[in-house]
Amino acid sequence: FDAGSGKLEPMGLAGEARGSSFLGLHPNGRFLYAVTGANGGGVSAYSIDPKTEKITEWQMPVKWQMPYDAQISETSGDIYNGSMLSDRIIRTNPKTGESLSYLLPGSTNIRRVFVDNRPAKPVLWIGSNHGASIVKVEPLD
Repeated sequence: FDAGSGKLEPMGLAGEARGSSFLGLHPNGRFLYAVTGANGGGVSAYSIDPKTEKITEWQMPVKWQMPYDAQISETSGDIYNGSMLSDRIIRTNPKTGESLSYLLPGSTNIRRVFVDNRPAKPVLWIGSNHGASIVKVEPLD
């Protein structure tokens, strides 16, 4: 998109994210994330820099996570998503591609992870579909 002229030029297919349920833009505006349902679920990351055209897909640390949503922390830049099947929150560092998995205390069937960026470290709020409750998670690392 050329903001000066208003022209929009198609760039072609950058990658394929099958079964996508969510798109998220990194706070720096350089990466686009798609939560996918294919092959047990994952997070696909697409660089928006047209010079590199690099496409990376990160695998979840536990098979069959089935993430539904992804939220990007404005303070750390990490990507958080919840598993509909394994009652875990997954945090992915987009710089390294490494993921951490946080097991929740009970059955939740997570749909959304809300990231509160006001404290120094992000605080996560998760709605528990199975427990009719709201779970607060404060990562210690």
